[in-house]
Amino acid sequence: MGTSGAAEARAKKALGLSFVLAALLNLADAVWNPSISLWPAVRIGASTLFTIALVAYLVLWISRKRRRSSDSSAAGGD
Repeated sequence: MGTSGAAEARAKKALGLSFVLAALLNLADAVWNPSISLWPAVRIGASTLFTIALVAYLVLWISRKRRRSSDSSAAGGD
């Protein structure tokens, strides 16, 4: 696995962890209804982390697809 593969693996892991965090916060909100003043900021922070992780993963995934596509067309020999 090259450096881009390792970066994609880290981004995928970060995406999964941020998804679990966001899901747990939503579950806590549905079941417990926390009334602390920082709760909205915590949820916004978790949503922001998830969005950043999703964008990072998608950018790396798309760049890998493009690189593989260009590598296969170059190997085809024109």
